Amino acid sequence: QAKRANCVASWPVVERNGFVWVWYHPEGKPPLWELETYPEVGAAGWTPMRKFEWRVYNTIRNLFDNTLDTAHFLYVHRVASFPETEIVVDGHYLTSTARAKMGTTKGVVDGAIVTRSMAPGQGCVRFEGISETLLLNAITPIEQDEVHARFAFIQPQAEADGPMGGLARAVIRDICKQFDQDKTIWDRMRYE
Repeated sequence: QAKRANCVASWPVVERNGFVWVWYHPEGKPPLWELETYPEVGAAGWTPMRKFEWRVYNTIRNLFDNTLDTAHFLYVHRVASFPETEIVVDGHYLTSTARAKMGTTKGVVDGAIVTRSMAPGQGCVRFEGISETLLLNAITPIEQDEVHARFAFIQPQAEADGPMGGLARAVIRDICKQFDQDKTIWDRMRYE
């Protein structure tokens, strides 16, 4: 009987947008698409990344589907109006644009949340209306019903450090609070 050589599996790796990305395919196929590059990341005039992470006890699919459930913005997150939503699928990209009225300490403003996902694991969310904010997210399954969610936020330096700096920080706090609200639901969801 011939001896088999020990081998270690390897995967394509790329550093992009302040993350290290590893491509995994169960059949060993090479990457099926190129990761997007966000020019704001690391650019002059933009803040360094503020990073947050969570363990969520649910499937990557349910977190991804939450992107499409814009009605929950009104009922779970209490935005000021029911969002008007447009969803476009183009190959492996899904872009969801939700427009809604958002309450602030200075009154109600028109806002938009533009989510662009490339498959369930990588996405970018642009928040417009209160303080421009770019959220990069990476969702990694780590067990059958458990994922590691990572968020990295950047904002225009002038907004984050200027007279509106408190508002810019509040936007990030509110987005994290909303994720916690979603997590409360996800951690308790069960298929019947």
